[in-house]
Amino acid sequence: MLETAGEAGRTLASGLNIGAFNLGNAFGAWAGGITIDHGLGFTALPLVAAAITSAGLALALWSLRLDRPRAEVATCPAE
Repeated sequence: MLETAGEAGRTLASGLNIGAFNLGNAFGAWAGGITIDHGLGFTALPLVAAAITSAGLALALWSLRLDRPRAEVATCPAE
């Protein structure tokens, strides 16, 4: 992330990275609290964590797919 930010944006990119990490921690704690509060108990916490992790992995893979350069499609000249 710091390499793509360039020289001028490294401080901002580093701050955004730390902010995203803290937001993820807060969301995990909130989701765990909601899970326990709704009566699902401690045994449901690994399932909720796995669901959040799967959603994060899907988002990362989608982001990689969007970031990849598209292949040019060769067209046949009209006859």
